[in-house]
Formats: sequence, structure tokens, C-alpha cells
Amino acid sequence: MQREVQAMRTLAGKAGDTDLESLLAAAASAWPADRPPVDNLRFENGRLSLAAAGWSEQQLSQFRSQLQPAGWQVESSEGRLTLSRARPGGRS
Repeated sequence: MQREVQAMRTLAGKAGDTDLESLLAAAASAWPADRPPVDNLRFENGRLSLAAAGWSEQQLSQFRSQLQPAGWQVESSEGRLTLSRARPGGRS
């Protein structure tokens, strides 16, 4: 059924939760005002990875806390943030 819904959404020209457009919009909505635009990104299998070198713990925490209530999961590792849709009932 999910595939059918996704196919209908695609035919209607609407982005799904795991499409690049949705992930970029989510990241932009929580991007810290004092950070420059991202200098590189990577999109793969419903996951958006963004360069975040030099981010403070406060910036990371704020980014995460703004996105989690909307159902997004944010992981940080080695100067990169990875954003994906959280799985219902637990962590991805």
C-alpha cells in the first residue's frame, strides 16, 4: 500500500517524506541563523548528510530539538549531520 501511495504522490508531483526536497526543507527550517550555508551535502536512500564542522553542542542540540517533534531523526558524527525520517515506535 505504501508503494501505491508513493506512486500516486509522485504522479501528483508531491514530494514524500524521504525525498530530497522534504529533507532539505526540514534542514533549512532548523538551520542556525549564525551558521553559513552548507558547503556540501549527500542524499542517499532517504537520508540527507550535511557538513557541520565547527558546530557547537548548543547548535547541534537546537537543530535536533527543532526537528524531532516533527518526526525527524538527526545523527551527528565526524563533522556531519545526517537527517532522516524517524521510524514509528523507535529510533532508526
